[in-house]
Amino acid sequence: MKTMYTLASVLFLFITNPTAKTSKDIRLDKKYKVESTFSGNTLGDDSFHLIIAKNTSSKAYDIIPYHYKNGETIQLKPVSFAKEPNVLSFHNNEGTLSLITKSKEGKSEKIRVVDIDLATGESKKSDSFSADDFKAVIREKDKNILLYAEKESIILVNAIGTESIETVEVKPSDGAQEFFKSLSNSNVDAINASEFVKNGSIKDFRAYFDGGVLTLTQEDSKEGATSVVQIPVVNNSKSMANVETLKNTSLNGKIKKSTSYFSNDKLYQLKLKKDEAKLDIFDMSTVTKTTIDLLNEAFKNAVSDKNSAEKFIKNASKNANAPTVTINKAAKGGAKVRFDYVNKNSYNYRYNWWWHHQWMMQQIMWQQQQQMQMHMRASGFGPNVVEDVFFVKDEESHFEIGLDVNGNITNPEDLETIHKDIDKKSYINDLDENKKYKHSSTVFTDNNFRYIAYDKKSKTFVIIDKALND
Repeated sequence: MKTMYTLASVLFLFITNPTAKTSKDIRLDKKYKVESTFSGNTLGDDSFHLIIAKNTSSKAYDIIPYHYKNGETIQLKPVSFAKEPNVLSFHNNEGTLSLITKSKEGKSEKIRVVDIDLATGESKKSDSFSADDFKAVIREKDKNILLYAEKESIILVNAIGTESIETVEVKPSDGAQEFFKSLSNSNVDAINASEFVKNGSIKDFRAYFDGGVLTLTQEDSKEGATSVVQIPVVNNSKSMANVETLKNTSLNGKIKKSTSYFSNDKLYQLKLKKDEAKLDIFDMSTVTKTTIDLLNEAFKNAVSDKNSAEKFIKNASKNANAPTVTINKAAKGGAKVRFDYVNKNSYNYRYNWWWHHQWMMQQIMWQQQQQMQMHMRASGFGPNVVEDVFFVKDEESHFEIGLDVNGNITNPEDLETIHKDIDKKSYINDLDENKKYKHSSTVFTDNNFRYIAYDKKSKTFVIIDKALND
């Protein structure tokens, strides 16, 4: 994961008591130069908010945590680092917030787990471990799994807390050696199924975690095939991994586009031709396959717009676009299958994009400044517009079908998904358009949208809470 960028401007704020307290407005000691903020959820509708700032007196970098609980903001004790820390992820366990951090130690990047007791404000750090060969972090509510990949091994670090960090070492079987080698040279997207997934990854390598098993997939668009490696996460274990390659043979001739999504021990593999599309569902536990034709009558009758499939195939097949298929589990069994397409040149799956909103806003501002300087030197005119890589596009382009518990096509409107489909973009846009704020980071809880931001007028940080659908 990329390290956070800092704003070119410097903020100096005024003094506050560093011990635990409650307040609506947050003022920092003037010794602090703010670098960034980070927000996430704790339990229910409660949240935490971090201000990451350089301590100009000690020359260290402090993570200053705030717990937003029952409408009150409780300041906790700072956690210090020698170099600026990047928060990769977090999870919660019985009143303890655990942060997965990465920062420079000596000449190399190191990762640590930081436990913060939300009741006392006390914190402790784990021993550091290397960030070399680190590929992705898979976040669960009560733990994080860090994925490392070398040419001849995969290491999973199962991080529950500072006192509970276990490893799983996996070697390739004879048939999996090429998979391991390619993984070591590639980026990996970790898909988070604990939220509503609008669009999945379009990278070759993807990681899914479900039922104690980590599943890695590799797309081969030229062959129209998906390779699958499944690794049980058993602490302090060693094992061998096999690779299984699944290929859709229901389409004849050359495949134009392909993608897949893994859910509930099933691989959903979508293949497109110019005027044809099929979805194969491979059940890994029963070794069976079901094929759905997107152009047959049963499929068309399951969507409100009978021309949805034709429109999707036409647009997803364009050179600039990439198809996506995602699965969102239904509350009473079954699932919704969501078909969509994205611009492959600008889209980037980032399940925790709203946590890193501040980082992206800083990067965009930096890019704008660079473009402005270059453009002014070249022509005297203003900067080019920086492309928005957070969201797919403004217009709706997706459509859905439902699958009942037996895998039969049904009306998607009859299925309520476990996780809400929230228009997060509309909430983020409102914040972006508010010019009085900077240094913002956001989080969606069960029922609320919340963010911390620096109010330039009052010269304080504020935490703003908004009920969803208000």
